[in-house]
Amino acid sequence: GAQTGDGPDAVLSRLEAAVNRHDFAGAVTLLGQLPEPMQQAAGEVRAKLQSLADADSFLADLRKKALAPAAGNEQ
Repeated sequence: GAQTGDGPDAVLSRLEAAVNRHDFAGAVTLLGQLPEPMQQAAGEVRAKLQSLADADSFLADLRKKALAPAAGNEQ
């Protein structure tokens, strides 16, 4: 499970938990809190997590627009 604290193991556990619950934006933030050598070892993971976070944001905006009342049809 996700651990409390600021140490690398705790941050990594929260990062893993964020990915498991599909909170990719949170995972990107947590990845940035890891020591630089660990971030470098992650390779392309940051870019892939950022792509997933961007896709989630796009879909959320699209869903919001699709479910909003049409302009002029408000009651």
